[in-house]
Amino acid sequence: MSRTWYHPKTGARTILDGTRLRGLREGMGMSLPDVARETRCSVASLSVWENEGACPSAESIAALRAFYGVALEESGALTVLDA
Repeated sequence: MSRTWYHPKTGARTILDGTRLRGLREGMGMSLPDVARETRCSVASLSVWENEGACPSAESIAALRAFYGVALEESGALTVLDA
């Protein structure tokens, strides 16, 4: 399942599939603290995103993209669509 968030000022949409995000992490054999260390995002934030409780900020999305590379969007874990 995925959730979509809309940015009120820009109209951009962020689509997050927490199950796929967790699958990327687990597929790499990494724990939440491992990914937190690499991305400089908190363990709590990563957990919330994997459970689709909130949308990552633009800065956090950039960190996730840098860490997971193209797999992040190719897997359908996170997609950002400009308005």
